[in-house]
Amino acid sequence: MARIKICIAIITLIILGSILSTYTIQNKYSELLVMLEDTQKLMEEGKQEEALIEADKLIDYWDKLRNRSHFLVRSDKIGNINASFARIKPYIEEDNDELNAEFESVKEMLEWFYKSEMPYPNNIF
Repeated sequence: MARIKICIAIITLIILGSILSTYTIQNKYSELLVMLEDTQKLMEEGKQEEALIEADKLIDYWDKLRNRSHFLVRSDKIGNINASFARIKPYIEEDNDELNAEFESVKEMLEWFYKSEMPYPNNIF
């Protein structure tokens, strides 16, 4: 009987951990997408200085989120996103033509990341 109770406790912890990690990914990554879109909008309006300030906030937020995400997912999924975030600020400073492409690339990678980490039956089995 003690083994059954321990197994139920372990399964409950696993389920609660999955729900918490799903909430974290859903909530934090949607905030990151909003910040990314705000930075892109500022650049489209020609407000480079404000976009740089917003990019700093975006990168700081990503650094915190990246550290939490390493606990939840494999690091190879985060590597490409991290490389793209590293290019955003220099592109804003140079007013590079590839900035919009980088924004869209990061958005797509974040959406793919979110969808690939959600506990759908095809992700589990």
